[in-house]
Amino acid sequence: PIEIVEDDTPPPQATRADESAPDSNLNKKPIIEEISASATAGAPKSFQKAKEERETRTTRIIGGGIFKKDGSNSDSIFKPRVVVDVTDNPVLSSTLKRTTADVEQNSKPPTNSFEFQRRWNASSDAHQKWTTLHSLSPESLPSFFKSSLEPSLIGSILEVILHMVTSGSVDAAEAARYLKGLGQIPRFNALVLFLDPKEKASATRLLQMVREQVGWTV
Repeated sequence: PIEIVEDDTPPPQATRADESAPDSNLNKKPIIEEISASATAGAPKSFQKAKEERETRTTRIIGGGIFKKDGSNSDSIFKPRVVVDVTDNPVLSSTLKRTTADVEQNSKPPTNSFEFQRRWNASSDAHQKWTTLHSLSPESLPSFFKSSLEPSLIGSILEVILHMVTSGSVDAAEAARYLKGLGQIPRFNALVLFLDPKEKASATRLLQMVREQVGWTV
C-alpha cells in the first residue's frame, strides 16, 4: 500500500527586512522618461539664456543620431565632432588671420622682380611659391624679369614647378606654359648653364614630364 506522509515543516515566514524592501522594478522610471530627463538636464530655462550660452561657448559638439528604447543612441548618421570657435582664441585667431593675409598677398602680382624675390624667399613651402609665380601670366615673364633673373632663382623656380607637377597640383600643360615664358627671358639659355647638378636634374626631369618643346634645354 502507498502511504502519504505530510511534511510537518512550517513554511518560511517573511522577515521584516523582506517586507520593508521595495521592489526595484516598481520604482524604476520608464525608459522614455529617462531619455527625456537626460535630454533636458541642464537645459536653459529660456530662449534668452540659450542664446547667451550659445554666443559665449567657444567649443561646440555637433552631430546627431537615433535614440533607442534602451536609452542609448546611434551616432552612425552624424558622428559628433568638436568644433572650436577660433575667433575667441587669440592665438588661433591671429594665426588664421596671418595665413589668410599671406595667401591674399601672394595671390597679388608683385610690382617688380625685387618684390617677387622677397616674397619668394619669404614663402615657407612650394605651394606659396607657386602662388606667387602664378600671380604672373607666363607671357608677362620676359618683360617682368628682363635681365634681373639670377641662376639661383631660376633653379628654385624650376624645382617648385617640378614639385607642383609631380604632386598633381599643376598639370603638364600649365607647367609648359611657364617653362616657355621663362625661356623667353633675356639670357635665359646662358643662365641655365650655371645651375648646380641638382637643379639641372630637376630641369631635365621637368622637361621630360611636360613632353613638349619649350624653347630651351639643359
